[in-house]
Amino acid sequence: MNQHTIEYDILGLTLYFPDIEHLNWLAVAYSVAILLINFGLFVFAPKIVRYFNSGKENTFQLSILRSVNVLFIVFSILDFLISFVTDAYNNYFSGFAYTLLVVYGAAFIYNALSLVSRKKFGREKEIDGNTLYIDTYNSRLVDILMMTVIIFIAVFMIVKAWGLTSMLETTGLLGLVVAFLALTNSIWAPDPYYCMVILSSDMLEDGDVIHIEGMPDEYIIARVTFIYTLLFNIKNNHKTLVRNSKLIERHIDNYTKKASTDGLRQSLTFKIGYPEIGLSRDLKTHEPYDMKKYLDSVDAMFERVVEKAEKDNEIKINPNTKIEWGMRNTGDYALEFIMIYYLDTLPKTKITRNVRKHIYTTRGRLVRLCYESSVEEGLSLATPDLIKLEQ
Repeated sequence: MNQHTIEYDILGLTLYFPDIEHLNWLAVAYSVAILLINFGLFVFAPKIVRYFNSGKENTFQLSILRSVNVLFIVFSILDFLISFVTDAYNNYFSGFAYTLLVVYGAAFIYNALSLVSRKKFGREKEIDGNTLYIDTYNSRLVDILMMTVIIFIAVFMIVKAWGLTSMLETTGLLGLVVAFLALTNSIWAPDPYYCMVILSSDMLEDGDVIHIEGMPDEYIIARVTFIYTLLFNIKNNHKTLVRNSKLIERHIDNYTKKASTDGLRQSLTFKIGYPEIGLSRDLKTHEPYDMKKYLDSVDAMFERVVEKAEKDNEIKINPNTKIEWGMRNTGDYALEFIMIYYLDTLPKTKITRNVRKHIYTTRGRLVRLCYESSVEEGLSLATPDLIKLEQ
């Protein structure tokens, strides 16, 4: 960028100052305004990111936003200082600064339009008491179209910022970008594609509780992005990232999407020891025992559990369903009984503690009630030794 300068010798050092008479004050005002806007964006970055990413993780976006702000300011100051030292400087740092400005502006515009798209084509959902707009297939499709247009406009503006004005230079750079995307499509294309597949199924949404094949724990979906799905581990309270292309290959159980109004069905199994078989004095005949009375005591145990569970506020069972039980299997050591219950509607939340209380606390409380009731009925849940009758 050529400009009229005046040479000054200060302490043996030649410095170049702009000629005020030929100075383009409009350009100066433009540069100062851009610099001040960047200072303002740096200060208000948390509020801006929070507004455009309501209900989502925004730490990474905030760090990127502030990094671009800082780099733009640093490059602008370096460009300003170097221009005083040499008259042959071609404003390279200015080119870097305005490249960052274009990238920053493109990201800002995309986030703004994405928010509009999410409100227009997304789905309204209440999570943790707040009404949020979550992405759907239609909103993400609009995002892709907007992203494509914004990227081409941004590349064109970067070309202009570096002074590549000829048609050959412009089309050459655009060709390199397109060729790079085409050659690397096997790396970046599968995850956005499967992101659209996930959203189009309407089976996986923000706030849903899922279980993934091959993974021992349950998870809350925090966010489905173009590249990955962010999950919150309910049991251990940590974050997990799974690429969309890998996630879609697994069998996924969605606990939030109920198959009926009964709710999520859970079960507990208990091994109750056989009643003692006594022997007569002559060791030839077994003393009879009352099997019906024994099984009635087992039913009484589970009935006690039902009665106590109805009074326990920490047990989240669907009040419109009944706890069921029955004998599941017999074995050498014990009779196996199964107790089936239906959980109440899972909370719409991204807080793992709330879901953990709903699922694990209910299970733990029921196990405790079964143990207490077994003691009251004189039954043992401990696996007994194999009974051997010797003559």
